[in-house]
Amino acid sequence: MMMVSFGELDHLRKEFQQKKRIVPYFDLLVTGSVCLGAAVAFLLTSYAWLALVIGSFAAHRASVFTHEINHGMRRDYRFRVIYQLIFGAWFRQPSYLYDGHGPHHHQNSYGTKKDARYSQVYKRLARTLLQGMIFPVLNSALLVVHYSLYLPGYFNIQPFLKWSKVASAFSFNPEGRGKVKSWSLCKIEKFEVLSTALVTLSLIGFSALYFWVFKLLLFTAIVGIGVFALDFVHYCMAHLYTSGWRPVSLEEQVLDSASFDGHFYLHLFLPLGHKYHSLHHLFPEVPYYNLGRLHKRLVQGLPNDHFYLRSVYKSPVHFFKRCWSKDNLLSQSSVGLS
Repeated sequence: MMMVSFGELDHLRKEFQQKKRIVPYFDLLVTGSVCLGAAVAFLLTSYAWLALVIGSFAAHRASVFTHEINHGMRRDYRFRVIYQLIFGAWFRQPSYLYDGHGPHHHQNSYGTKKDARYSQVYKRLARTLLQGMIFPVLNSALLVVHYSLYLPGYFNIQPFLKWSKVASAFSFNPEGRGKVKSWSLCKIEKFEVLSTALVTLSLIGFSALYFWVFKLLLFTAIVGIGVFALDFVHYCMAHLYTSGWRPVSLEEQVLDSASFDGHFYLHLFLPLGHKYHSLHHLFPEVPYYNLGRLHKRLVQGLPNDHFYLRSVYKSPVHFFKRCWSKDNLLSQSSVGLS
């Protein structure tokens, strides 16, 4: 396999890693507006199921902003406050629950048991389906118990904080949850904890007095389940999951990830640039809104045998055939796992 130096691509990385701060703000506000419109439609019209479907896709897109927060926006407290007020508090997904994403990009921890976003999904399909689909339903059914625990967490009471983080369905590998940092919270995380608890408990409390509040609580619960279901689909299409729990090289990390050509509808299931997930692993510094243009440049300019192009799939069908194939891409890698 012809190897291309990463240094030869460095000028492209520098060109496309330039950030436009207004883009994620505008994107989040538009996404939040769609989600709000779906909630109003659920409350006031007879198109409840359509509102739930639209709300689930919009809320899933909003939830993926936690990924962007962990990639260079952790200290953008204004953005985190807006995210929390628009989405996190209402759907019980504060951004700090995504903590621990760093090992998913480090060569010594990607694809290992330290990686909370990684699981041998195709080798343990039944367990993964059970964990990824049933847990959110049970989680929603236990709203009062679960989110009442956020208030003690606000005061850094360790057992409650640890439980709330471990219960996050942003993580699919239970062996990788909660191993990356201390459980103490900074000020922005305390705000996220407190606002999530107060909004949730208020919805639960007032739902007994006002029917429309009950319907709003029902909307957030059902859409929350839809978000986790879409996140599970998103998660299944991100990687081949063939690391064998061993550290891999950057080339192998890209080969174990997926990007997709065409198929505009995939932006619904893989929002905010996750349609080009292998490219994100190659250049994690590049913001999501530049990945599409960078992908086109690489497809046009790289030799056909470059490892990035081998991680690009023509369709989801092509990708899932590769997932189930014994002849996976890592076995063809120049470094290969044995």
